[in-house]
Amino acid sequence: MTLLSRRKKRSKRRQKSIKRVAKSHLKVANQRKDFHYKTAIWLLTKSPVIAHENLNIKGLAKSMLAKSVTDAGWGQFLQILNTKAASAGCLVVGVNPRGTSQEFSDCGAIVSKTLSLLHTRDNTEITTCY
Repeated sequence: MTLLSRRKKRSKRRQKSIKRVAKSHLKVANQRKDFHYKTAIWLLTKSPVIAHENLNIKGLAKSMLAKSVTDAGWGQFLQILNTKAASAGCLVVGVNPRGTSQEFSDCGAIVSKTLSLLHTRDNTEITTCY
């Protein structure tokens, strides 16, 4: 692969490199969009009501997670999900993200976690729902 920055400006090789890079970016964007559509349709076939965290995507895109957030295309996925849900007659609900990582999905029990516990991979403290 050729480096675009190494090419002389206004040269024919630079123009070819620009087209090559644009083509690869377009391919990745199309793959991401296809995945979003397929995932949205799969979710809508599983349940008539879908809840998601109502995150501030623009704020996250300016933080340390910027590359991950923009790479995944969260905003695009939510837009596709809402559009597909409206056409299928399903409901998509945005939920306040405050405390959602501390709530068990099985029983709804809330276990308060410190910030250090959230960042460790091996949580030795295991809580079960009864």
